[in-house]
Amino acid sequence: MRKIFTEDEVNLDSLQAHFLDSGFTIENPKNSSFGVRSVDGLYIVIRLDEQKKYVGFYCYFDLDKLLLVQRYNYDLFLACFSLGKDENDLVVSYVMSYELGLIAGQMMHVFRRFSGLLDSLIQHENEDKFIVFGHPDENADDATSETEVPVTIPNGDLLQ
Repeated sequence: MRKIFTEDEVNLDSLQAHFLDSGFTIENPKNSSFGVRSVDGLYIVIRLDEQKKYVGFYCYFDLDKLLLVQRYNYDLFLACFSLGKDENDLVVSYVMSYELGLIAGQMMHVFRRFSGLLDSLIQHENEDKFIVFGHPDENADDATSETEVPVTIPNGDLLQ
């Protein structure tokens, strides 16, 4: 049976439940986000913005070169590549609207494509080892703290 969340049903609990039902383990649940691991073990943050009606997928890498960000934005499909607050982090993001509802299977398909893109990025596009693994919150002791990383979404808004 195909699950479709109405706009009112989309919340952190329903997203976490769906990711659990899809075989993922929830890590670091917070007020507006939680983490999951890709097939190859990359830590991906799922963030819900209830005001703007977005579900976002984010992955953070330590980064050595700005040119890499520009090349990835040009060459790779689906994700947006930007620099984090300290300009040493590569933020990889994808946001999708749920304003009129959310088809759960479509969300999981997009998530799997996003995580597959990240896995491929590490395996095939990182010959110079500019990208290293890690996320600022991945091993944080305080599970309620949120690291705010400003990310520009495709329409130009700043996602907090």
